[in-house]
Amino acid sequence: MKQAPLTALPIFLISLASAVYAAPKDRYRPYAHPYPQIIQANDYPTIEAVEAVFSSLKKLGDDDVSCEVGDTAIICERRNNGHVVLDVPEKGPVTIAERPYSTVPTVVLFRTLKRILTDLSETNMRPVVRFAQFSTRAYARRTIVEFQFGQTIVVVDSFSNGPTNSERLYVLDIVDRNESFFSQR
Repeated sequence: MKQAPLTALPIFLISLASAVYAAPKDRYRPYAHPYPQIIQANDYPTIEAVEAVFSSLKKLGDDDVSCEVGDTAIICERRNNGHVVLDVPEKGPVTIAERPYSTVPTVVLFRTLKRILTDLSETNMRPVVRFAQFSTRAYARRTIVEFQFGQTIVVVDSFSNGPTNSERLYVLDIVDRNESFFSQR
């Protein structure tokens, strides 16, 4: 029997690990794509919506923000100091800070986020919400909103140089706590 070269084994193990890691995410993917994230896309209206979530959360302050999921909404609140409601009806539009976002990709992103948060909330405590926005070498704005369920983190991450620059990206993913932006700070 012929043995596989030693270099093939690590590639096989990496592929196997990736497949095992991706399997739980498959049930949330709204459409097929070749990326490991649940959603990866680049339309600007959805990036605007993610940035609106950050702006609304920022008004609550940086600490002690938690989240719960209602029938058609994601409600983020700071203990005794206000709340932010992301209205996410099944068919849209998504409403953030009283502004509607009706493009199909935006509705799909927030509907998928709500579904993930609902499922994780059934077996976990209320998630802690962390958020940040800053510039990078390549992007004018990187916006991160994370929902932490213990070791499991739901991440919405967007990168943008504004509406006139097509170099942009947003991602929805579930990662381990050690892969969180905030665990590395």
